[in-house]
Amino acid sequence: MTEAFLALPIFFPGTGLWKGYQGRCYIIKVLSVAAARSKKRMAAGHEPECLLDFWAQQVSDGAQVASRLLAIRSAHFLAWSKRRWPVR
Repeated sequence: MTEAFLALPIFFPGTGLWKGYQGRCYIIKVLSVAAARSKKRMAAGHEPECLLDFWAQQVSDGAQVASRLLAIRSAHFLAWSKRRWPVR
């Protein structure tokens, strides 16, 4: 994959750039499958065992906090929008 950084910008099969791109696609595919498995395990309530499990747990916790904050902010905005301000 390092060859792709130093290769001429010619994207044909067999060139360093093409091999680097294929390696990138493979890594993305493998990590996507691993992240999906980890998220499923964390959603089922298992304890984190590896770095990817801890990451999935943090993402899940962050999403829950963000949804709670959005609900609070929406309720606050709704309360303020119902007030009528005098128009001069």
